[in-house]
Amino acid sequence: MKKTTSFWLLGLLAISIVFATIYFAAHYALRSSANEPQIQIATDTAWKTALQIEQNGKIVPLEGEKVDIGTSTESFVVVYNKSGEVIDSTGIHNGQVPKLPDGVLQGTVDGEKTIFTWEPVENVRIAAVVVSSGKYGYVLSGRALADTEYNLNKLTYILLITYGLLLVGITVVAVVLHKKQ
Repeated sequence: MKKTTSFWLLGLLAISIVFATIYFAAHYALRSSANEPQIQIATDTAWKTALQIEQNGKIVPLEGEKVDIGTSTESFVVVYNKSGEVIDSTGIHNGQVPKLPDGVLQGTVDGEKTIFTWEPVENVRIAAVVVSSGKYGYVLSGRALADTEYNLNKLTYILLITYGLLLVGITVVAVVLHKKQ
């Protein structure tokens, strides 16, 4: 009985550790990969903004259609001046540019990026990146996390089913071993 219980507990512990590691590693990889397009878009736009202001004294309006961040999963960009006022934006909701949480722009240091999850509209989570364009201001790029969250939910479901089946399997093996003793 003691060996069987020890076997079952060790198996349970090993399976739990392996599945927790798989879950957290996959969650981290999926969630951080949602930031990658925004990092490039924000960095490129910040560089272009600084260059345009240096050369022309103003920025050229952002290209592309306006994106309703409440319904679209398309990436969007918001350009802010050094005071945090919106200069231009491709991302809107109800005809307005959503307000950033206090301190996000001020916390973004030159040469660094601020990566965060933003919920500007109820039930809409955005993978957002802010970069500084030096003395000219800041650029935010964002994209809804709906697709990433859908994939994370599928991953969780698959792992929970597999974890449950393995627990049932190890329990059956423990019961069989116990009956043989």
